[in-house]
Amino acid sequence: MPVAASAEAEVLGMLTFSPEDGRIWFNHRRVMMLDTVSFATLRDSLIRNLGPRAARRLLTQVGYQSGVGDAQMLRTDYPDDYRERSRIGTRFHSVAGIAKVEPITTVFRPKDGYFSGEFIWRHTVEDDAHIQTQGLGTEPACWMELGYATGYLSTICDQLIVFREFECRSMGSVVCRVRASRPASGATSMRICSTSGWRRPRRRRPARRQRNQRPSRWRPTPRRTSSVNPLP
Repeated sequence: MPVAASAEAEVLGMLTFSPEDGRIWFNHRRVMMLDTVSFATLRDSLIRNLGPRAARRLLTQVGYQSGVGDAQMLRTDYPDDYRERSRIGTRFHSVAGIAKVEPITTVFRPKDGYFSGEFIWRHTVEDDAHIQTQGLGTEPACWMELGYATGYLSTICDQLIVFREFECRSMGSVVCRVRASRPASGATSMRICSTSGWRRPRRRRPARRQRNQRPSRWRPTPRRTSSVNPLP
């Protein structure tokens, strides 16, 4: 059996459908099926209510935590060779209907925890949702996929591996292209993916001046008194 087919079969073996009690399991973790229309509606609501930057940050966080969870699942189930088995990670999204991942170039040294590479993402569901509600734009829109890949490989390698998208279907490209590498600055954490301390940005409003409040520089002028005595 080819390597790709065996990896796909291994991932499919992790799925368990339990319709009698209304649950689906992916190797001890409960998952659910969500159609693209509902996902596009949810994503569009986040963009309209939070703004594009905050929505991107939140969805990247969601993807990041999902990637961390899948990587920790491998580390728990296969503690001796989880890094070798981590190669099936490219099949997780294919089986889930998220995207088709095609490696172009990869350098993976499991013993050192080193990883770098370039990938093509085809048929990404997040691009379908983004184009449906936002149309084509000038920036990449695979926010959850980037977060997932970053969280997954960073957990597998025990060091930060950042994915960056330089071609995207939401920008008019035929496919999405991403690169993975360690950050040049040598950072050990990803602030954009931190789930702690995220708050909706507040708009600053000008301070209201009270009705009878005078400007701070106002000084009362002294009253002039007449030198003439009004009394006889």
